[in-house]
Amino acid sequence: MYKLIISLLFLNYTYGSISHQDKIDMDTLHNKRVEKKIARNIFILGYEYLTSDIDHSETSGTSGFFSINNRHTITEHYLQLKVGREFFKESLFSIGLTTNLGRLVASNERKLNETYDVKDGVSGYRYGLGGSLNLNIRTANYRFQLFAGASMMKISKTYEVIYKNYSTGSNEVYIENKRSGDLTQINLGLRMFEKNNDFFSAISFNMDSFSAIDSSYSGNIGGTDLSLINLTSINEGSFSVGIEVGTLF
Repeated sequence: MYKLIISLLFLNYTYGSISHQDKIDMDTLHNKRVEKKIARNIFILGYEYLTSDIDHSETSGTSGFFSINNRHTITEHYLQLKVGREFFKESLFSIGLTTNLGRLVASNERKLNETYDVKDGVSGYRYGLGGSLNLNIRTANYRFQLFAGASMMKISKTYEVIYKNYSTGSNEVYIENKRSGDLTQINLGLRMFEKNNDFFSAISFNMDSFSAIDSSYSGNIGGTDLSLINLTSINEGSFSVGIEVGTLF
């Protein structure tokens, strides 16, 4: 009889241990699902297109200097990487927070008035933090996300121009203008997800406000340092268009 009692007690203990472990596993799984619904990681690769107006009406007392006296629009291309978190993805409204890093490249070669060979270029980078408020709309096959966001970034740009009057064989002129400061960007856009898929594509329309803090120039003509009286006039564009691909994970 006592063997039967011991066996029953052992089975009861074993069943209780298994049930307790199952409860722990279920609680852990539930907590992970809740955490996944509350916050997801976000990874974005993007491209941004904007233009800037450059007025080359420089003057200088350096011997042999000449200006091309030309206003030109240069296209700037930003490649961007964003990493962050999106909160409350399954809700009607969600919030996104990202760290942003962008690389700027652009160049243009042209002939001007059949007299000058001109090469314009701009390079630089920017970095900062961004946030967005998102409206999530679901249909039978797609999920759309309308978003309004803002970013605060540090930015550094270098504008360069090289030109030469090939008809007279004059010395080549090189002018470099470095600008750094703060960039505030306001975004309005749309992301599109396929149903049950966390990969998305997006388009955004951006308003940029650039505040220059530091600006410096350097240059030379035929290897001789250049001293400018009137500097290159640069008007950074205030409107840009971006496209993105990314995923939540």
